Amino acid sequence: MKPYHSSKFVTAIVAVLLGVAAGLPAQTDTTMTVAAQKPFLRAVTNHAFVAGEYLEYNVHFGKLSAGKGAMSIPERRLHDGRPCFLLVSRLWTNDFFSGIYRVDDYMECLLDSAGLFPWRYERKLNEGKFKAYRKAVFDPVNARAFEGKDTLAVPPYSQDVLSIIYYVRTLDLAVGQKIDVDNYIDKKNYPLRISVVKKEKIKVAAGNFECYMLELGKRPGATFEKKGDMWIWVSSDSRRLPVKVRTKAPLGSVIMELSKTSFIKPRTAANP
Repeated sequence: MKPYHSSKFVTAIVAVLLGVAAGLPAQTDTTMTVAAQKPFLRAVTNHAFVAGEYLEYNVHFGKLSAGKGAMSIPERRLHDGRPCFLLVSRLWTNDFFSGIYRVDDYMECLLDSAGLFPWRYERKLNEGKFKAYRKAVFDPVNARAFEGKDTLAVPPYSQDVLSIIYYVRTLDLAVGQKIDVDNYIDKKNYPLRISVVKKEKIKVAAGNFECYMLELGKRPGATFEKKGDMWIWVSSDSRRLPVKVRTKAPLGSVIMELSKTSFIKPRTAANP
């Protein structure tokens, strides 16, 4: 496994993973009052997730059990007076696979609650001997991203590799539909096209789910090199929970399946 493969896998989670309600509250969040919308910032209706959601996954590399993954919304924060969700994702290998190639990746994103666009994201990569830290800050008003010493022009409301998952979960889906999304990662923009291939029932450790199968690909005219294939299954209900993700690349296939859902009491904090 190369560092790229693990990172690409996290990107895969870009729309996947479904889950059982597991006692989660109704999908509305009224704890924080949304700040008055400014005319230059969009608003997106969200009935899919709330602060406190926790999703856990089994990860397989080929037929081997490789480890676990988790996605959660542990905290609410304010960013310049605007309510936000703190999104957290972690991917780690089990003891057996760590003896071959250890992975312990952490990612977090500050997602605007009203517009569902990122204000910043951070990634801490620990993959074998490779270690890296990435941080980007977004300016959605002027369509810019700041990473390291660089200021980069990005398409309006570009999504990072974590926020894109939650944004897609809020969309109305139908078989045959094609959705264009701009993805930002490591100082590069990736114009993606998500195709809703079909609706089918699948079984994972968390239960049985009716899902939309999504295929991630290049938007027509995009020039970046495609290094693998990716499919995501999201529940067909209003929560659009990511149930399963599958990636196929020269090194092999990685599968992530929902194993557990729960609710944690979210914290509320000011922007640090």
